[in-house]
Amino acid sequence: MTVCSTCSNVLYNCSCTIQEIVVQVPTPTQIIVGTGQGGARGVQGIQGVQGISGVANDVSYQHVQGASSAIWTITHNLNFYPNITTMDSAGAVCEGEIEYLNRNTVRVTFSSPFSGEAYLS
Repeated sequence: MTVCSTCSNVLYNCSCTIQEIVVQVPTPTQIIVGTGQGGARGVQGIQGVQGISGVANDVSYQHVQGASSAIWTITHNLNFYPNITTMDSAGAVCEGEIEYLNRNTVRVTFSSPFSGEAYLS
């Protein structure tokens, strides 16, 4: 690694006008290679290509399960496989087995029936 002896920055990050180049070697000895004026900064590179579009941030669906059931079949029409959070009518988060039937329908199976809501995003 080559550093500027004036500011101790790595040479390509140095903003000093006159630099003494010091090459750091694995031994405790430093070797002075030379002194001189720093070169001009290079031109900025070109901008990279734009990435592909993702799913809009506001795409979500709320399912209300009014009747108690151990199996909730939810048609959300989001056209992707969403994250799902299910809650009982008291607001407690409940975990179930999630089965994506297709990109627009999911089945959640619980150990016992209850009513509540599911939030998909």
